[in-house]
Order: sequence, then structure tokens, then C-alpha cells
Amino acid sequence: MLNFIKFKGPFDKDINKEIYWDLKDLKKLRHQSDYYLEVPREGTKEYDDWIFEDTDFAINLANKIINQFKTRFDNS
Repeated sequence: MLNFIKFKGPFDKDINKEIYWDLKDLKKLRHQSDYYLEVPREGTKEYDDWIFEDTDFAINLANKIINQFKTRFDNS
């Protein structure tokens, strides 16, 4: 689904890519919360790739994506 949004999404190229990256971040945050009990040790690849955000960030990001689609399709 991510690649479909990125390359063939309903928006212009820039917005499609923005939604792609936002969805990737949400997926990573979900993965972190499901599989890690604590933040990985500094100096590891997992630590370097870690997204240091809270649940409010994730909820706001999800709402941003939903609102982009609502705006696009409510006006069609």
C-alpha cells in the first residue's frame, strides 16, 4: 500500500510522498511499541533509527493523513 500511495496516490507527487513518509513513520512507531520494551542502546542501528515521539504525535499524524483524504474526496 505504501508504494501505491507514493507512486499512484490520488494527490500530486509531493503530497503522495509526504503521506508515504507519514505512513512509514506510523508503521515504525507501531512496530516500536509492539516489539520493544525499552529504547535500544545508544550506538546501535535500532537506536539510530528510533523515532523519539509520543502517542500524541502518532495520533496527530494519523489525523493529518485522514484529513488529507477527507478534504480530497469530500470536495470531489
